[in-house]
Amino acid sequence: MQVTNNQLSSYNYNTNASSTNQTNSNSFDSYLNETKGTFANAKLVKSNILSFIEKNNGFSSLSNENEELFKKILADDIISTQEVKNLTWEQAKAFNEFQQKSFNLNSSEAIPIFKYEDASASNTLLATSITYDEDFNKAFFETLKNMNTKENNDFYNEVSDSLGYNNRYCLVPEPKEEYFAQLTAMEKEKYKDYENPEKYIIDYTNWEIKDYSSFIQDILKEYTKQSQNSLYALEQSLRYKSVSKNLSILEKNYNEIKNISIHK
Repeated sequence: MQVTNNQLSSYNYNTNASSTNQTNSNSFDSYLNETKGTFANAKLVKSNILSFIEKNNGFSSLSNENEELFKKILADDIISTQEVKNLTWEQAKAFNEFQQKSFNLNSSEAIPIFKYEDASASNTLLATSITYDEDFNKAFFETLKNMNTKENNDFYNEVSDSLGYNNRYCLVPEPKEEYFAQLTAMEKEKYKDYENPEKYIIDYTNWEIKDYSSFIQDILKEYTKQSQNSLYALEQSLRYKSVSKNLSILEKNYNEIKNISIHK
């Protein structure tokens, strides 16, 4: 959902940017398709991921405990929703990092695809590294893992979109500062002949979320407002209510996790 109020515009402006930056996905399979150009001349095919990783020494960097656990998960070639739900935060984060590193293994063979039972499993794992703020990632993961598939998918998409360029799966050219300065300059040129152009110009240099507590509060207010809008169809209104409910849970989880981090 595109949030249009001024308070949230700095978090959501990426929806107006070029399609190059629209790389949020509902599943890791989609993410691979969007980034497979980085895998040299490897061809993505469906084959046994476990045997491929074993053959190419992909488990060598893992602890014995994680190696055993990850092999059990991959043994049937399907990552199930329940398997992801059973992972601790530390295990999920390690597994997400492991599976992404697996696509950089030095091999001339075709790269197998990690296959998921449904989108909620991949969404929940992707949440472990979606931003550079680990407390937020952990709270997002803990919130997603307790949802059913549809609720999980809706919530993941709404939050990941609202993160804008803070979403690490949204590819941004380096150096970021120069790129955002160019986008802001283009905005100023675009609206230079408008009356009160400041009403329309998006300051792309103000992209970074520095206070995730305020970020969650802001989008919670917006979704609560949208859920109460009588102009929306019932289905859309119920969807916004579901997102609002889960944002409240995310806020609670984040505050608890942040509090523990502060007192460590």
